[in-house]
Amino acid sequence: DLQPRDTESYYSIVYQGKSNRWLFRFWGDKRRPTVKFIEPITPDLKAEIERAGLELGRGDQIVLDKPENLYRLAGLLRQALEFCKNEENFKRGSRGLEAQTQEDQ
Repeated sequence: DLQPRDTESYYSIVYQGKSNRWLFRFWGDKRRPTVKFIEPITPDLKAEIERAGLELGRGDQIVLDKPENLYRLAGLLRQALEFCKNEENFKRGSRGLEAQTQEDQ
């Protein structure tokens, strides 16, 4: 159910080919590559990122000094998948869809 999606500005993994159900987006800037997950960063997620020894950058983007550091975020990846599987998060007027819409603007 997971598919890669490559655009001019970022690479993402989407659930069931639906562009609004992206688990994460990766920006491959040579100096500071970053990744962003679909869910907003809560204090609990921020603590998990810090425990993984990674830095939180602007706009809830996580700095990945090396691509393999993505493995340190396996918990966030699992949460993103569960978020994308939950239809309630994508119904009009739901909290999940509103958060995602604001984030994409």
